[in-house]
Amino acid sequence: MTSRNPSARQRLYEAATRWSFDRGVDNAFLVDAATDALVSGVDSPALRELAGATGHVDTEDLRVLLDSALRELMLPRPGGIALSDVVADDGTVVPRTSAETIRFEVVAADVHDDFQVLVFVDDVEMTSRAAGAGMGPDSLFVPENRLVASTEPRVVPIARCECGEYGCGVTDVRILRQGNAVHWDWLHETPMDHGVTFRADQYDAAVARVAADHSWERPQDTAQRQILTSVDEERLRAEGLMLRSSYLVHDDPSTYLVALETVDNVYQVFLHFPLDGREPTAIVPDALRVLGEPPASWSAQFHAIPAAVKERPAIAGRRWTRADLGWPRRRT
Repeated sequence: MTSRNPSARQRLYEAATRWSFDRGVDNAFLVDAATDALVSGVDSPALRELAGATGHVDTEDLRVLLDSALRELMLPRPGGIALSDVVADDGTVVPRTSAETIRFEVVAADVHDDFQVLVFVDDVEMTSRAAGAGMGPDSLFVPENRLVASTEPRVVPIARCECGEYGCGVTDVRILRQGNAVHWDWLHETPMDHGVTFRADQYDAAVARVAADHSWERPQDTAQRQILTSVDEERLRAEGLMLRSSYLVHDDPSTYLVALETVDNVYQVFLHFPLDGREPTAIVPDALRVLGEPPASWSAQFHAIPAAVKERPAIAGRRWTRADLGWPRRRT
């Protein structure tokens, strides 16, 4: 791996920043970082005291020690420098330069009949080192490519637990474009102890390439992408609805389902499209046509998310029925 080799001061500062802002990092992480800095030749009275602390030391006491150590070492406070800057060997703050390469690959996941986007930094796969598995391509690229870098930082999920659930295991990246560089900073279950920076042209090409590659798609994946990227979201929102997903019904694969939610997050709404022996892509025109009609004209099922809500949605038409036990079922 040709990644940069951060100096001891830089490693200490990045560890201090992560401990300060990432709730998933425990106190032992900070103590270990202080010890590593001492072993690597960085020294100050407060840093020695911080390295000698135990896991039983109060968090606020550690914060006081950390602040003192950073002052003694003339390092900035955590969060006190721009996202695109780093601490150099001599303690000065300098722009982070492009050092790594990135590529993506969509492969089958081990659970849920799903797919995952693997991330390779300098040809080393990162997602298994992070939370465990890559995110589903639909969550990253549909209806928009969330990995596109802009001058406004954005936080994007990049890895999930091996069980397939984002939340059971979590790795996010904060993405920021600055000039000819794109910066990634890992959050939560991190695969390495420092951020990475790519040449903007190489990053943009890698992101565009994976988003345009549909060779992995099954017919149901193609149908989902076509529906989610073609629907008139503004018209739906004017009707008080948001399109959430579309998929084959797990216990009835002869039916394709389109799931929506009211903008007030009170109701889920389900539209069912019988395949009648066709591929899921064949129902895309029907689904888009129905979604373009007034909701009151739909044959839909609904489910109230709060258990206390018993009334029908205000937008419901006469052919709307309540979903059985809160789960969408095909109408008979």
